[in-house]
Amino acid sequence: MIWPTFAYDGVTQVPTKVIFDFVCDYVSGELRTSNETSQVIWVPKDKVLEYITAPVSLFRFKNVID
Repeated sequence: MIWPTFAYDGVTQVPTKVIFDFVCDYVSGELRTSNETSQVIWVPKDKVLEYITAPVSLFRFKNVID
């Protein structure tokens, strides 16, 4: 069964969000922004949690890097 997801008003139905996280090794190339990002940086795996302030994101990234 697929459960409907509703907006904050409790009435409006909104689509589910799918988020992918990646842990990568740099090979080559230059980082660049897109229409979905205003800033991009390479961050060492052992420092990434210092950049995350949102509790939900922090929880998710802790699971990714462990």
